[in-house]
Amino acid sequence: MEEQHHQINAIECALHELQSESTATAWARRTLCVALQQLAGLPEDTSLSLAETFEAIARDCADAQRRTMGLVITRLVSSSELLPKGSIEKSGRHVVALVEQGCPDLLNQVVTNKKAQTHEKLAAIQSIHSMGCERLMQLSHPFTNLQGLDGRRQTILRDLNHGPTKAYLNAFGYGAVYSSVTSLLALVARVVQSQGHELQGAMQSLLDSVDDEINQYEDVGTFLVRDYFLPFVQAIRECANALNASLADRFQCSIAVPTSPYRLEKRYPLHIVGSRIQVFVPLTNKGPGTAQDVVAYCIADNCVVRTEETRLGSIEPSRFVLTLIFEVTQPLERADLYAEVTWNVVEEASLHRRDFSVSVEGQRTDLDWELLIRKKITRH
Repeated sequence: MEEQHHQINAIECALHELQSESTATAWARRTLCVALQQLAGLPEDTSLSLAETFEAIARDCADAQRRTMGLVITRLVSSSELLPKGSIEKSGRHVVALVEQGCPDLLNQVVTNKKAQTHEKLAAIQSIHSMGCERLMQLSHPFTNLQGLDGRRQTILRDLNHGPTKAYLNAFGYGAVYSSVTSLLALVARVVQSQGHELQGAMQSLLDSVDDEINQYEDVGTFLVRDYFLPFVQAIRECANALNASLADRFQCSIAVPTSPYRLEKRYPLHIVGSRIQVFVPLTNKGPGTAQDVVAYCIADNCVVRTEETRLGSIEPSRFVLTLIFEVTQPLERADLYAEVTWNVVEEASLHRRDFSVSVEGQRTDLDWELLIRKKITRH
């Protein structure tokens, strides 16, 4: 399947060269012929013209590839730059035969006359691409903000879910593109409907998804992605960035840490090797935004820290507690822990950080602590 996508992408890139009146027309035609032959499962023959390649495909195409080839050739014969009129007419019966065999359901959508002549069927096949593009134009309609796009969501999905359009475009990765459009529109709706701290998370999810889609598709050369999907995603990013800039002050946040060294009132059995000590440090997100991807790091001398890295996730404006755990490896009077907290702010590239230290005092060694605890329990 990956090899098929690669060949279709090569065909689309070569066709784009021809349509853009590039000087590399000879290269583009050779690339088209070779990619078509490979996609159809035919031996490579660089001596064949495009018209002759169409004929060879109609005659010798592997049965498993006939539908894909019918869809791809339907795309190609829609381009007036591809073949001279005489060549198209000469290849017409081969094109019609291939589409009839590979895509009868699609052909029946555009040819209702059972007695239609070959030239009439060919004309109908050449119209399929433009009809598909009319549906895709929903992605090209301009919008100036996310609210406007969200208002058109149902119309967009209805047109893109059109049966014949999906049947034609499936060879060009339409299933994945449609799924991406659906997901992005759902994220847009979430942003539009959110307020307060929920808006911050919704905006970050949308921006992350937009970046992922652009990274995934930026090297895909099909008309579906190049002319419709990527411009749509880029338009969403522009609107999201504009909204994000207007909300930037709401997303700012700062985590307050204790004054160093933070001294705990409670004392701990640091004289007992093997003791597992757990301490709690109060922190505060001062807001107004939610701190993203909060992580705490901790190191210490003369003991083993068991919480070297603690992932706390997203923290809304509030007080919260960091738990630090360490193990005593030698008798100590005091253990000093050194901690750093890092977090992200929506759409800021730099990582924010605060560091502090915690001083853990050991218990007195001249007292029988177990006896004191038993007496305390007895009194209660």
